[in-house]
Amino acid sequence: MSSATAGTPRSDGGEVVGSVAAVWRYPVKSMQGSTVEAIEVTGSGVTGDRTVALVDAVTGRIASAKRFGRILEATGADDAVTLPDGTIVALGAADAAERLSAWLG
Repeated sequence: MSSATAGTPRSDGGEVVGSVAAVWRYPVKSMQGSTVEAIEVTGSGVTGDRTVALVDAVTGRIASAKRFGRILEATGADDAVTLPDGTIVALGAADAAERLSAWLG
């Protein structure tokens, strides 16, 4: 990545208009994400971003932070959720739904 600053001319005749300080990815909808070194952007968006969501078993709808505000306190990864107390819930675990439901109340 170039360290050019805004306003610096580029070799292709364009001009640098800004720089990227950090890249974040959010694998689980409405949860905190993490910084990554690089991302792949496709026509569908950022690969691996918001590819997982919690589903409300009662309504069948995707659980959002609007209804379950505590979701914002957890950190999502591709294969696990880290709860605020540091507990890690593997998304593929047989008891994942039960543990996340108990945490959300």
